[in-house]
Amino acid sequence: MSMDCIPCMMRQIVDAARRAKADEGAQRRILTGACELLARGLNNEEMTVAVCRDLNRLVVEETSVEEPYRDIKERHIKEALTLYPRLKERVVNSPDRLLAALKTAAAGNVLDIFIDVEARVQDVEGILKQEFALCCLEEFRQQLSQSTDILILADNAGETVFDRILIEELGKKNVVYAVKDSPIANDATLRDARESGLEEVATLISAGCSTAGTLLADCSEEFRRLFSEADIVLSKGMGNYEALSESSRPIFFLLKAKCQPVADDIGVPLGKLVFARQEDIGK
Repeated sequence: MSMDCIPCMMRQIVDAARRAKADEGAQRRILTGACELLARGLNNEEMTVAVCRDLNRLVVEETSVEEPYRDIKERHIKEALTLYPRLKERVVNSPDRLLAALKTAAAGNVLDIFIDVEARVQDVEGILKQEFALCCLEEFRQQLSQSTDILILADNAGETVFDRILIEELGKKNVVYAVKDSPIANDATLRDARESGLEEVATLISAGCSTAGTLLADCSEEFRRLFSEADIVLSKGMGNYEALSESSRPIFFLLKAKCQPVADDIGVPLGKLVFARQEDIGK
């Protein structure tokens, strides 16, 4: 955690409490508890994804509402599915289909309620005009040609539709798509992945965790085995980057650097698209 994380996380927890229709007393208890969790996280240098997990539990305990962002997730998926044919055609007609598909999947990462709860699926098309600030395309292409088993770590629900476009460009590979075990913010669950049609192109599994990033200590034994044994691990989004950037196994990170701490850590300007391995970052 950094100081910059606190106002962002506080804004999100207040929004979640209100969407869960917490009464005034519950909102006060959630806010008080959130202040304690954030202070503890900052003082103990905890990972942001672990603190987000605890904040989410606080809202659920006080309101009994497990998924306050269900309506936003459903809207994002529905809107993304309407864009799918146009974005798919764009990729098919691109001179480099793999690059175009990667950029499409990265652009979908804009749908992040931690940064902008009003983010719109239509914003994705504008982001496609950007180039990657960091891009390890050739290294990925080479490894892809030698690989069979690919593990993709999902991020938010809306971008699962755009991930489908990427998976369809990976060729005849055994793709496993890992989602969250239960709802947290607008992250993808099995229900969301199925609604996006991903069951048609990948094997869907739960990572066993319910954290904003894939926190390995919270994951199931089956997932940790897949994570260790997969030929390629492709990590989507900032939460997964925060949780796994210091992992000892090679990972391809695909995201939009939407907040200053993450942009600074990666070494790119705020708002840029990133496709990079650990060794590419911070150079």
